[in-house]
Amino acid sequence: MNLYVSKAKLKNIDAPNKDFYTNIAVQKANINPKAKITHVMYRWNYRNSPNNISVELCHSSGYCIDTTKSRERMANEFSGLNPSEPFYFLVRVLGDKNFHPLVGEEAEINVNFYEP
Repeated sequence: MNLYVSKAKLKNIDAPNKDFYTNIAVQKANINPKAKITHVMYRWNYRNSPNNISVELCHSSGYCIDTTKSRERMANEFSGLNPSEPFYFLVRVLGDKNFHPLVGEEAEINVNFYEP
């Protein structure tokens, strides 16, 4: 079993109904191209997050999971995907006339994978 840990500061949210992307770089060089993800641990936070925030963790393959209700957990949904491709967080605050900007804090992913 192999692992890499990657961190990034989430983008600040300065407008409602707009997508904000935070790229999470791959932190391990020379991953075997036949390697497969087993699971991903993730963690994210926004200071003073409103109820109408939407947060997804996405793999560069285009596969995304909704992480809105769980700011931290182990996700098996990425199992079998390529660990050498990056992840990103996609965040949106749904329309609200009382919108207040949000300050992004640190996000982290721990990518567990095996190499044949």
